[in-house]
Amino acid sequence: MSEVDFKRVCIVGVGLIGGSLGGAIKKRWAHAVEVIGVGRTKENLELARQRGLIDRWSLDVEEAVSSADLLVLATPLNKYEEIIRAARDHIGLGTTVTDVGSVKAEVVSLLRGLLPQGVSFVGAHPIAGSEKSGAQNATVDLFEGSLCIVTPVEETPKEAVERISSFWRSLGSEVVQMSPEEHDRIFALVSHLPHVIAYALVRTVKARLPEAINYAGRGFKDTTRIARSPASLWADICRHNRDNLIEFIEGFIDEMKRTMDILKGDSLQDLDAFFQEAVD
Repeated sequence: MSEVDFKRVCIVGVGLIGGSLGGAIKKRWAHAVEVIGVGRTKENLELARQRGLIDRWSLDVEEAVSSADLLVLATPLNKYEEIIRAARDHIGLGTTVTDVGSVKAEVVSLLRGLLPQGVSFVGAHPIAGSEKSGAQNATVDLFEGSLCIVTPVEETPKEAVERISSFWRSLGSEVVQMSPEEHDRIFALVSHLPHVIAYALVRTVKARLPEAINYAGRGFKDTTRIARSPASLWADICRHNRDNLIEFIEGFIDEMKRTMDILKGDSLQDLDAFFQEAVD
């Protein structure tokens, strides 16, 4: 068992990712690290405690962060500012703040102006999860064998970056560093756009032939599984990465128009070649 740089971790948002993170910490370091969960509902927090994902919980972020040396934001992105404004006068000097969000550039810009001196923010994005939510779906091995993207900026202290990177490696993740801007462009393409397409595909079926859903096979279900993800969560993510996403939606529309043009041309050879470009 590797050493850990943090002895008391406060996780704000004990859902699928936050709960799984708490459980992974307890599995890895057991009693060496105390995990405090903060959330909105007693029922979810108590369930997390009963499942061993956290040691104790609080509805008061100010109280919970006061003794933590690592603060993890695991809420929707649009809650970050409210949380930090409530907590910043209670965050101890030398505390590291991180997150698990899917968008980084706006987050870094926001938190840079909110956090007190002597408190470092290191953005992180574990590439793990599912369409499910809540502490009841958290799993302690969610991050094992997965990627975790760490997104420091020029002024981020190197020791804070290494602490967060080491933390995620200890939980079984492969850590890759990149800028917040590069992160947001990549994940607009490979994460946010696919969710938009899945929602749009389901909407298309519902609008044109809703009973067709009853005959859908595995291909449709695999393609649209992520459309069962919480709508409010993904609306928040897409809004925060809207400029990149709009650019790539336009690119996707261009590809659909090319597909339609080839179909109208009624050339099997052209259609086969077009599809083969994706296979290759």
